[in-house]
Amino acid sequence: MGAVVSASLGVALAAARLRFRPWVVNSHGERLFVDPRDHRAWRLAFHRGALDGDAISAWRRLVVGLSPSIVIDVGANYGEVLLSTDYPRGSEVHAVEANPRVARHLRRSIDRSRTAAILHECAASSREGSATLTLDERSSGLSTLEPAGRGEQLTVPTRTLDRLVTARGGVLLVKVEVEGHEIDVLAGMIELLAAASQWCVLAEYRDGVHPGAALDGACVSTVHIGGSGFEPSSIAAGPPDTRRFTKDVVLSSAPLAQLLADPS
Repeated sequence: MGAVVSASLGVALAAARLRFRPWVVNSHGERLFVDPRDHRAWRLAFHRGALDGDAISAWRRLVVGLSPSIVIDVGANYGEVLLSTDYPRGSEVHAVEANPRVARHLRRSIDRSRTAAILHECAASSREGSATLTLDERSSGLSTLEPAGRGEQLTVPTRTLDRLVTARGGVLLVKVEVEGHEIDVLAGMIELLAAASQWCVLAEYRDGVHPGAALDGACVSTVHIGGSGFEPSSIAAGPPDTRRFTKDVVLSSAPLAQLLADPS
């Protein structure tokens, strides 16, 4: 009980600080601008820019091990994963964020960042057009294109990654965290995957739907808690065992251990 009270007090203090300094400095020295009214921003500040530390650790390992030439963060939110590391010289980095109230803060962060990312203010999906984004009243991270309950609704443009990102070839690294819309995002990037010499996708397992179902022949790995390593798995294995693994899975063009060991 004491730990819960202490954490609640810490979050409250972090929220108070954000009213005067609406940014968080992460462990990589990047300043992440946030909406001080957003409860998710409060928790992000309390955790010093690493609200999902497991995903950040896994992402850093993938960047170092794969040395990607094309990087895409779909559902970038305030950029805590995207701006947690450096990328290889010459790589093309993209951030996709559908929530305009979050995207304007992310743009400020990118403008100040060492990472020259291209920000796309739209939703990645399986088709070009528009869709309804339901905003969560308390946490920006729970906004979704999927049918949802109460919440303000906005019409946002939808783009396929195949049309949004024109670069082709090389090693492709993608993160997808879009509150249940993962399958649609992956369905809209088939050309990108086909053109890559190697590819890897860090995606969230949600609501009983394995993101690997969208990609025939993808190799599957689970992510150890702490982001310290990966373990081969399969779509048939179902959701990761949360006693040992995070909610994220890694989909790749070849066994992940092979990709991470490949010096090319």
